Amino acid sequence: MYFCAFNIILVQDPWWGNIGRAKHIDPSQHVIYGTVNSPNWICLIPPGSSGPRGPGVVIYIRKGVKGLTFRFSDILPAHPDILAIDIYIHKSRTSIINVYLHGEHHNDALTHLISHPIPADHPLIIAGDFNLHHHEWALKGSSKAKAKPSLAAESLHDWIVENDLHIVNDFNTPTRRGRGKQEDSIIDLTIWNRHAMNAFQSFNWECSEEGSADSDHNAITWTLTPHDQVDTSGVTEPSPGYVIDEALKNEWVTAYKQAIEQAEIPSSPRTAEEAERSAQIILEAMSNATSKVMPIKKTGKRGIRSPWWNEECSRALRAVKEGTGRDSDTRADLASALRGAIRRARRSHADRICQRISTADEAFKVTNWYKGKRCAPLPPIKFQGNLVTHPADKAKAFTETFFPKHSSPNISLEPHGVPYVPKRDFHPITEEEILNALSNSSNTSAPGAFGTNYRLLKWAFAETPGIITGFYNSCLNLGYHPICLRNAVISIIPKPRRPDMALPKSYRPISLLETLSKCLEKVIANRLIFEAGKFDLIPQSQFGGRDLTSCTDAGLCLMHDIRTLWAKGKYVSLLTMDVSGYFNNIDHARLTYTLDRLGYANEICQWISSYLTNRTAQPKVDNVLCDPIALPSVGVPQGSPLSPILSSLYSIPLLCSIQDTNAHTFAYIDDFSILVYSHSHSHNVDILQDLVDNANTTLSYLGLDFEIPKSDLIHFVSPRQRPSSTKLVIHHIDGNEYVIEPRHVVRWLGFYLDQKLDFKDHVRYMSNKANAVLSGLKMLANTVRGLSVKHARLLYITCVRPILTYGSLLWAHGRRQKSLTGVLERSQNIGLRWLLGAFKTTPVRSMEHLASIPPMHVYLRKLSMNAAAKLRALPKQAELARRLPASWGTHDKTAIHTRRSKLAIHQQSPITRLANLSHPQAEPRIPYLNTPWIPDNPYPERLVLIPYAQGKAKGTRVDTTKNANRLIDALVHEGTLVGFADGSKVVTEGECRVGLGFSITLKGKEIGSHSRGIGPRADNYDAEMLAIALLAQNCVAIAEERRIRSIHIFSDNQSAVMTINSPKAHPAQYASLFFREHVHAFLANDSSRTFTVQWIPGHSGIPGNNRADSLANLGAQAVPTPLFDRTATWIKSNASDTAREAWIQVWNQSKCSEHTRRFMPNPPSLKINAVFAKDPPSCQVSSRLVQLITGHGFYGEYRARFFPNEDTSCTCGEAIQTVPHYLFQCPHTEAQRHYLTRISPDLNPAILFGSPKGLAAIIRFIEHSDIGCPT
Repeated sequence: MYFCAFNIILVQDPWWGNIGRAKHIDPSQHVIYGTVNSPNWICLIPPGSSGPRGPGVVIYIRKGVKGLTFRFSDILPAHPDILAIDIYIHKSRTSIINVYLHGEHHNDALTHLISHPIPADHPLIIAGDFNLHHHEWALKGSSKAKAKPSLAAESLHDWIVENDLHIVNDFNTPTRRGRGKQEDSIIDLTIWNRHAMNAFQSFNWECSEEGSADSDHNAITWTLTPHDQVDTSGVTEPSPGYVIDEALKNEWVTAYKQAIEQAEIPSSPRTAEEAERSAQIILEAMSNATSKVMPIKKTGKRGIRSPWWNEECSRALRAVKEGTGRDSDTRADLASALRGAIRRARRSHADRICQRISTADEAFKVTNWYKGKRCAPLPPIKFQGNLVTHPADKAKAFTETFFPKHSSPNISLEPHGVPYVPKRDFHPITEEEILNALSNSSNTSAPGAFGTNYRLLKWAFAETPGIITGFYNSCLNLGYHPICLRNAVISIIPKPRRPDMALPKSYRPISLLETLSKCLEKVIANRLIFEAGKFDLIPQSQFGGRDLTSCTDAGLCLMHDIRTLWAKGKYVSLLTMDVSGYFNNIDHARLTYTLDRLGYANEICQWISSYLTNRTAQPKVDNVLCDPIALPSVGVPQGSPLSPILSSLYSIPLLCSIQDTNAHTFAYIDDFSILVYSHSHSHNVDILQDLVDNANTTLSYLGLDFEIPKSDLIHFVSPRQRPSSTKLVIHHIDGNEYVIEPRHVVRWLGFYLDQKLDFKDHVRYMSNKANAVLSGLKMLANTVRGLSVKHARLLYITCVRPILTYGSLLWAHGRRQKSLTGVLERSQNIGLRWLLGAFKTTPVRSMEHLASIPPMHVYLRKLSMNAAAKLRALPKQAELARRLPASWGTHDKTAIHTRRSKLAIHQQSPITRLANLSHPQAEPRIPYLNTPWIPDNPYPERLVLIPYAQGKAKGTRVDTTKNANRLIDALVHEGTLVGFADGSKVVTEGECRVGLGFSITLKGKEIGSHSRGIGPRADNYDAEMLAIALLAQNCVAIAEERRIRSIHIFSDNQSAVMTINSPKAHPAQYASLFFREHVHAFLANDSSRTFTVQWIPGHSGIPGNNRADSLANLGAQAVPTPLFDRTATWIKSNASDTAREAWIQVWNQSKCSEHTRRFMPNPPSLKINAVFAKDPPSCQVSSRLVQLITGHGFYGEYRARFFPNEDTSCTCGEAIQTVPHYLFQCPHTEAQRHYLTRISPDLNPAILFGSPKGLAAIIRFIEHSDIGCPT
């Protein structure tokens, strides 16, 4: 291609339009505007250009050109039609200004250009379309050479002369070709200063039609070369990046291990110097192994052409080039042909990618296509009254904004509500803790300065676990964090929808830490969180930075309080406030004091103090890693795993400062809210003024401050109350006075709360956000091309439905809420039509059935029932648990409750509604039973769990069964005590029965067995877990009695095998605790004993498993002896069963056509139809299948209903073309009908459309015929 020879392209009057969709509550903000982009080029647009009116200029710079760097220039302020950049070629600076003077903005742009001083200290080139004629640059011999110039042209000419600038153009060569009766002219100028003249002796200015495509402007080219005016101030070549290839893991591990061995790293450093050296050795070993083994990300190599470009595009482009001299109509046709070729090529390329998708990760990756994300340097930033563009100057602007220069003088080292807790002992870090931290870490996380990500650290730890564990423990024992791990790379992230991106506050800093440090931080954070929950160190009104809480919990508690207070006749008001710069203003001395007072071990307190002391940061701006800067003794790194929990601990005094019987506080990290109630809204404001004064005073002791202008006030109004406009006046301690007007709707933790709490605004906003995502997803699939139904459904369920239903637990009670659920249903219907490729007229109930997505009101009920399962897993002191009804054990009389029991359902607390979906005697789950530093399995060599994952494929199951039988035979000969456990769930006459059974054998003979029923409100998983636990108890008793040292038990439930030894708060936790009690005691008493729990395939002919299965079936028929009123697994299973039954009822009651009943014979299911799930058909075929089943497609019968004036006959002559005719009778599809008769010789629709094999046959029939194709 013509442009392959160039690295910088200046474009005037670029295309500008819709490039994506933004997730926004305002539909007018959904469209993301931008211009053409390429993966091989960086696109620079004038800063601030984001609306419908696009810029007049853009600049493209090729990626990966060695020695070529760039940034926005500070020689001109931002303007939509003028863009100034600085180009560095091997550190020699050249400024380029791209100009487009046009239309009504012509004079404004010209004034902007000539009213600012032009630099004279380095080369400068000004180029673009000036749209001005002057005899000084007119084409020789043209009429413009003698015409009087305009005032604008004279102004430009005078400016050129005054600034000693020179025009490079060849005045014998036109830059614009006249069309029709127009004459050729020169209006595209290239202007340079004297420095540029001296620097570029081989400028090679050329102007030709080649490269102009369909434009009437010629392409102008010139050459830039390095010159001797080198700028070295802060210009840093980016360090080389490496491609982490998992195929090279063994080579990397070998190189890493050799480096560790050669360095002779101490296994347990005893001094701070040794710890520092150990950290340096590990970091360098990983870094050097990477540079030695992994390939470098190639730079300087030109990227391949766009992957979608094909031969049709090349032919169309050649035709445009060859047709530049032809008439305007021909040129327009050729240009249109080129655009069409490009559209088809891009569409075909996208289709190929979508059709090749086979995993969920691949499906999620293509969603980036509609998000309109672009990679570009940061715009000029306001700093000290100027706009700065140099990365070093931008870094200074950001660091001065983000990081305070010193701690507040008001810091107080007094308790202020922080309780005194006796010191707790320190326990060494275990390898299991590190493994848990690494297992929850992303392999692709951004690395720190040494460039090592979590994947490499996982490899390193697997090879040298003792060295890394010893290093971590030494850091804690010494109370020292190595200096090389205290440096953070600061990534600058733009905040969304900020009006002025030149302000540093429009960005947030994210610390990219060394993974070696971050892993240790995760271990310590887990311990801090555990102890905070175990010993109730943080006020429960803080819902962030801790475990077992969420925004939804906070919302439920707030709604409970308001509804309950309304029932008592109270007036309720809410004030929301944000703490300004929370993470970056946490005082280190105050934080250490807080941790020490809360009883954390000295080792942890001292290590955190060292971790926070003398930190440095390297801002990464425009891909340039700036010099390190020293950070003050204040702030915690944003991006550190420690930040949330440390900030929550730090804020304890703020939550304790609100001591008023008529007020409650709610906090989520730095979001702080006060709910007050009294006999009037005006009195609420009086209460708030006092409380805010207290909160401001307390915050000053912490060195923090509220961002008062961001505060919101709302007065909630019950049906019997009148709205209030009472304002809140805040007298700040800095002397300023702030007036906060009450609002009708406030945003709080993502919920939009209105005065009446009818949630109409919230639901509308959530629908708008979901519709924005749907409009973006539509580019990924339609009726003929794109994603399969399977993956489109996955994207709808994960990307759209959670937005629609966010906050639904706060308002969805299921009665007379059509005004709310109807809004959500309309959005869901759009998603259903999209993912199925269905016609707009397709009945909603049919689409829900085919997509296996239940009606919205059914799904909302299911969400509530699932949420109810959590109630018995809450800590007793949790705010949500305290607000449960009096029959619940966690009920707290001091919380807000009402004695009124006969409230209308819409007036009830949402917590009460959830409690009615569970039971006080449901299965409990107890958190914080096992400390992080004690391994779940303290006997890893003797207590073995084998939850093999294979076994689904028929051949694999056969082999697994043979191996299991051989193993059992070997165990029999060895004298091992062998047990088999199983569970059973049967439904008899509508009654659910669950039983368990186990069998114990020794030397091939059964010596014990048991079976029992565990009640109707339990699930098979509960039976499997309890069966293993009871079997383990009996095996241990027999083994101790007979002095047997080895026990081996089998179960056919993989989940049960994986979970049986876990003490965490999971379903059937009671079984795990029972198992651990007996098995761990058995192993502790004799170091030669072993215990194995192994999975085997069920119903595969293994005698012991068959015996356990028969015992479980007997137990299911026995009189049940339930442990709880209902189990956690049953609650969730019942939620699905209830949703399915409710959906079936809706389906049966819906007004469906005879066609629908005939071709959709099965009831709806929550699981995706097998025909879409396994080997999903193409988008076009699945769309035709949906249209065939629903009857809403390209059929004569459909046209007769909706377009009666169109032809309704079949091509065979049948008067009305119906689906049954086309399928079963039409002679034109006779050749394909054998696909159907193989499955159903009599062509029975119930068989063809009611079974997976039948639907698969229908798909083959569609693929080989033209049924459902538009004619």
